[in-house]
Amino acid sequence: MSRRLVGIVGVLTLAGLAAPARSQVAPPRPEWAKGVRGWGVLEVGGAPGSRPLEQKVWKRGTLVAQDGRDNIYLLEAIAGTVQVWAPNGDKRDEWPIPGWQPTEASPILSGFACDRRGETFVAATRGQVRVFTRDEMLQSFTVPTLVTGVVVVKDEILAAHVPVKFGHQEGQDKAQQEPFYRDPYLVTGFTMKGEPLSSSLPPDKAAGADALSLGMTQDICIATDDREEAVWVADRHRLYRLRRLSASGSVAAEWTSDTVRAGVAFGGEAPADVAQNLTPKAAAAFRPVRASMTVRDLVARRGFVFTLMSPHAVADAAVIDIFSSPGEGPLWRIALGGGSGTVYGQLAVTDAGFWLFPAVSGTPRWIERPADWVMEQSIGSRASDGASENSE
Repeated sequence: MSRRLVGIVGVLTLAGLAAPARSQVAPPRPEWAKGVRGWGVLEVGGAPGSRPLEQKVWKRGTLVAQDGRDNIYLLEAIAGTVQVWAPNGDKRDEWPIPGWQPTEASPILSGFACDRRGETFVAATRGQVRVFTRDEMLQSFTVPTLVTGVVVVKDEILAAHVPVKFGHQEGQDKAQQEPFYRDPYLVTGFTMKGEPLSSSLPPDKAAGADALSLGMTQDICIATDDREEAVWVADRHRLYRLRRLSASGSVAAEWTSDTVRAGVAFGGEAPADVAQNLTPKAAAAFRPVRASMTVRDLVARRGFVFTLMSPHAVADAAVIDIFSSPGEGPLWRIALGGGSGTVYGQLAVTDAGFWLFPAVSGTPRWIERPADWVMEQSIGSRASDGASENSE
């Protein structure tokens, strides 16, 4: 079953993803679509579609990566296997990772990426980073923090991480320290051999119960557009902010929503299952943190940047925002309608559509998306509108 665009628009008709139709009567613009050039609803559907990838039963902790030809790679960290899927959802291959030790992964505290050719892979689970090919494990190294995403740029690894380091800080009394301390950066570079390079992007000033609790609410997604060799980061909590980094790691361009905020609270009553799932010592030290997510995943592809937003962050449903300029708000906003209540945590983008992957359980979904050339036309249209406004 094809999951097609069911209602879109602005100045373009997307029912068949065809040509501009300025005479078309657009439906009323909902509140969540104000301020964007194009908008619409994509029906996800409750039942799996007909594509082979949509039949896959999702395993918790599976991580997603794409190469420069839109092939999709799924890393199952416990099994230690990589599956290769074509952009249309056909399965192409599956292979065991040489020398892989089973580990648990999380879509938040993990990362998986490959180079443009789909030959070299980098997987990070918490603080363990592994570099491998289909034939061999090239390198395995540990970093004293929690990694939240990785990308490969010019044969180097850029790792996004929480602003926390584990261990005791030099020059201070160990007896009076926590086993972790605040780190002044959110991104660190590494060679493929694991040698640390420079760090960049300081976290915002904020207060929290302790360095770890605070750091876990300042995590970021990271993505790279191979065509432009640009690196993008988006905050997962507190606010909706997209930043483009320069080669040195400084912020080259930035956009922050003036309406989307996600509250953060430290303390309060611990969930009832804490005592059941943790040791008595760990349960006694447990500090509740309540922090709603804004962005769940970030993809940069051929001049466009896509953010997968949490339900209720922008609208009642999850949405996909599409950006064309690093210093401006979203050009398009697509709401994900229907479905069976599944929360999607990872996103892949191909020429024809979006692949949505469950955060916990379910099956992947494919939905049609507006073509690049359609969105490029709306970029020109937005520029024309801006020029007209400035001339008035």
